[in-house]
Amino acid sequence: MSVINIRHQFALHWNKIVLVVLLGLAPGVGQAQLFKWARQNNPDYDHRLISYGFMIGLHTTAYQVKYADQFVTTQYDTVHSVMAQFSPGFSLGFLVNYKLGEFWDLRLMPKAGFYTHKLQYNYTDESKDFQIVETTHVEFPLLLKYKSMRRGNVRMYMVGALPGL
Repeated sequence: MSVINIRHQFALHWNKIVLVVLLGLAPGVGQAQLFKWARQNNPDYDHRLISYGFMIGLHTTAYQVKYADQFVTTQYDTVHSVMAQFSPGFSLGFLVNYKLGEFWDLRLMPKAGFYTHKLQYNYTDESKDFQIVETTHVEFPLLLKYKSMRRGNVRMYMVGALPGL
């Protein structure tokens, strides 16, 4: 029976063992681990009754084309299909936040969205025609916001729309 030489087993993988030990000790020397709570930035911000802001949004949009029975008539007999293409747009809005309590806010976000819809008409003779439809939507969503307790400079929150409005 042969004798097991443990030291010889570790000598084969010594560089891997050193690497694992160093990686295990690395989080202990991080500066972020020394402080349980960070200094709060702008600590009186949560005490405001009303706060304001603005928003800029970028989006893409396209129509969902659904053919009606009137599409197959003699008036439209040369049109093979109508295809909607994605096109970019943007929204501009304003934000008013009213503090209801320590953890609840009521939020109004009036917004104007500017959309450009592109339609491509394909004809039976393989020619194409394009139509651009520009629309503007104005929205007035009323939202309810639930906030967690603030920990340093971080807080979780959920925003939802009020039903029936």
